[in-house]
Amino acid sequence: MEHKRPLRILITNDDGMQAKGLAVLEELARKFTDDIWVIAPAEQQSGKGHSITWGAPIRMREVAEKRYVVRGTPTDCMILALRKILKDNPPDYVLSGVNNGENIGNSITMSGTIGAVMQSTLQGFKSVALSQVSMEAMSADWSVAENYGERVLKKIFSQDWAPNTLYNVNFPHVKAHGVKGIRVLRHGRRTLMGDMVETIDPHGFPYYWVGVLHTEQNPPEDTDLWGAKNGYITITPIQMDLTNYKALEELKNQLNMDFDEE
Repeated sequence: MEHKRPLRILITNDDGMQAKGLAVLEELARKFTDDIWVIAPAEQQSGKGHSITWGAPIRMREVAEKRYVVRGTPTDCMILALRKILKDNPPDYVLSGVNNGENIGNSITMSGTIGAVMQSTLQGFKSVALSQVSMEAMSADWSVAENYGERVLKKIFSQDWAPNTLYNVNFPHVKAHGVKGIRVLRHGRRTLMGDMVETIDPHGFPYYWVGVLHTEQNPPEDTDLWGAKNGYITITPIQMDLTNYKALEELKNQLNMDFDEE
């Protein structure tokens, strides 16, 4: 009789190998298995989205058993992890995070946390992004992720996984005892944008700081923006097929043509 191997989990992030959130995620993963592989960026990679290093070498170094640091983006980490390090020993799940800051609403289009699991999803792996909503200029409170992360992951792992889909989890910025529950919600769309500050450098040239996206005041109740604001852990399935099928059918009728018919 063939012996079934233990569950294998691959974890990464966009905040870098030394980030507190990565340590939190590793502890959560250990609730399910001891076969954990960590492949994470050497430095902060927030806002890199699904970008890859193009036209330059990517350097990777093993720093401990099953632990690798990559001079590149979160997507680079996934490519190296799944095409090289774990090519012959693939993981059962890929987890990204726990991000220091929210990944809700429009933020998902820029998120390196999401970008990493977009890549692993595209390569056919069951993947989850996890983020801890936090307030600007304040240290993240990891108690919600620490206290509820295992329960959330257990529920997600038990589902029949929709093909070509990743799950995006956000823990609200409240104390652990203040969490109201879990809500599966769609991604909202912000109307408030972050500030942009223009400043002059010592040489007299302008440079810019682009601010974060601020929380909406009255977001719709079926959105992750509302859930995060009102003390709920939010889960949103993200489908990797970005085609607008309604527009596709309309455009077929309007734009399809054969040039020899003109």
